[in-house]
Amino acid sequence: LAVLLRAVAALPSLDLELVVVTKPAPGGATEKLIAELGQAHRVRFVSGLSESAVAELVASAQIACVPSLYEGFPLPAVEAMASGTALIASDVAAIPEVTGRDGRCAVLVPPGDDSALAGAISDLLAEPRRREALGAAARRRAERHFSWTSTAQATADVYREAITLYHKAFAPC
Repeated sequence: LAVLLRAVAALPSLDLELVVVTKPAPGGATEKLIAELGQAHRVRFVSGLSESAVAELVASAQIACVPSLYEGFPLPAVEAMASGTALIASDVAAIPEVTGRDGRCAVLVPPGDDSALAGAISDLLAEPRRREALGAAARRRAERHFSWTSTAQATADVYREAITLYHKAFAPC
């Protein structure tokens, strides 16, 4: 979050609002950084939202940012992709595998690089057609690879392969 806050602060001429889905600790490091950066007027926190409210929020955004320093399976990135929202994410861990490395479904930036993140935000806000193309490609990728149907099919395929290998290994001679 600190990387994203610094990136937003680096874009003072842009009229933007950063909506963060979390509840910061009162008086904690996040609140202190927002005050230090002078960004309280541009940052809004929301928490306690239902799944559908989070989905609506992500779908209503011009850009979703997942500036992770580490990420196992990047569910927030998949949620943004499924909503058709343009995505900027860190080029770290499983994120490039999930979003695709070709840049058609997400803009990937080096992890922890608030300058690169600020540049990507600025560029995407200035290019509505690119945002639309990224979001549409991301939605198609999410449907193809991460929908319940595609996940169930992939799981069934793995089971079929395991059963076939088992029968080959233990088939009567």
